[in-house]
Amino acid sequence: MKQSKSKHAILGLLAQGSGSGYDIKKIVEQKISHFWNESYGQIYPILKDLAATKLVSRKVERQTGKPDRQVYTITARGRASLDDWLSEPAQFQVLRNETLLKLFFGHESDTDANLRLIQRYRDYHLQLIDGCAELEKELKRDHPGDTDLPYWLMTIDHCRVEARAVLRWCDVTLKKLADLDEPTRGRKPRATPVRQRR
Repeated sequence: MKQSKSKHAILGLLAQGSGSGYDIKKIVEQKISHFWNESYGQIYPILKDLAATKLVSRKVERQTGKPDRQVYTITARGRASLDDWLSEPAQFQVLRNETLLKLFFGHESDTDANLRLIQRYRDYHLQLIDGCAELEKELKRDHPGDTDLPYWLMTIDHCRVEARAVLRWCDVTLKKLADLDEPTRGRKPRATPVRQRR
């Protein structure tokens, strides 16, 4: 299922312009890494499959003093597959969030460790908001008349709104953790097993 989504993510990027696997990875990092990621280990096998199924075409570009460059272009068949995928309802996925997992077991740790956990989470989202602002500035500067630009900016808005909501949650959670009774600022005593009566 993940590979199917990755396949269509790559088709979508190629619909915006031909490119190599390296080009696709750079676009992922520059334009969609705030909500989606693909590794080289995913991109190259998928490009090979897309070419084998005629969803993309492949052209070899010779380069002086460098390895040949494989450039991929979406085909009419690939566009049809992309159109079909875009028309389907999106599937919502539960994200794996290690910060929340550790907080869930917070009583097994200590309050100071939990405070550090949430403070680092807060710092990350502050950096994410700054990254959104920088990305928005770059896209507006580099693609001023691009018809895709409004849609790209909508995804950045989502990232920014979500990050600001997380910041508010962090502030509330840090206060709750700081307000915990002093006796809880230590490792939770292990429960003594109840002996079975004979």
